[in-house]
Amino acid sequence: MDKNMESLIRKFQIIANKGFIQGVNKSTGSIGHTFEKELMKNHDNKYLPDYHDIEIKCTSNLNVYPITLFSIAFDGPTFPEINRIVDKYGYYDKTFANQKVLFANINNKIPSIVNKKYIFKLDIDYKDKRIYLCVYDIYNNLIERNSYINIDNLYNHINLKIKKIAIIYGNRINSNNNMYFKYNKICIYKLSNIEKFLKAVEEGILNAQLIVNTYKSGNRQGKLRNKNLSFQVDKNKIDIVFDKLYEYSHKKRNS
Repeated sequence: MDKNMESLIRKFQIIANKGFIQGVNKSTGSIGHTFEKELMKNHDNKYLPDYHDIEIKCTSNLNVYPITLFSIAFDGPTFPEINRIVDKYGYYDKTFANQKVLFANINNKIPSIVNKKYIFKLDIDYKDKRIYLCVYDIYNNLIERNSYINIDNLYNHINLKIKKIAIIYGNRINSNNNMYFKYNKICIYKLSNIEKFLKAVEEGILNAQLIVNTYKSGNRQGKLRNKNLSFQVDKNKIDIVFDKLYEYSHKKRNS
């Protein structure tokens, strides 16, 4: 076990032994923000991993939603390509009627309807070394296969961001209009190679999402946000995509 893993595990044990900790806010991501605060790390969305070479993902034990691994922008054919996608396939925001937004859940094995008109899939072209976004109508007729991510860029992003990930599990309670979290399990994984990742996308083990929405307040109110493609994995499928390096379940010491 390397020193970064040992350091994170020691800090996890200290945090876990505190029992329930008041959340830093009431957002859906509070379980992660609170853990980062206990690590004395400022919350950020940087390109680099959260803790040395380890990306940290926190989830409630009862949470059934997938874990977002990372987000990446399209490489082309236009720049920024996401603007073209939203303009062509999006719909107008309910709050800002002049701004188009888009939500697309993408799974190659379980298609879902986008904007009541389209189906999105990802086509991995090993010859071109690109992942293409394919857009179909609801009758499965191909409309376009233009937007792409270069596999080399995806590999570089994966190798830097999620070569190792730590999944932190915890319980949540609500009391006096506040959230409290108790962290009780850590699992550390390693992604062995890009081929395993790409195969998981092809087989629908990994999901992808395009979520382009608007800022509802602040000095960027009405502007677009979240303009990337995000890859996700269900908690019960992590072991299919990643190799487990370490697992520890915490039991609080008797006082």
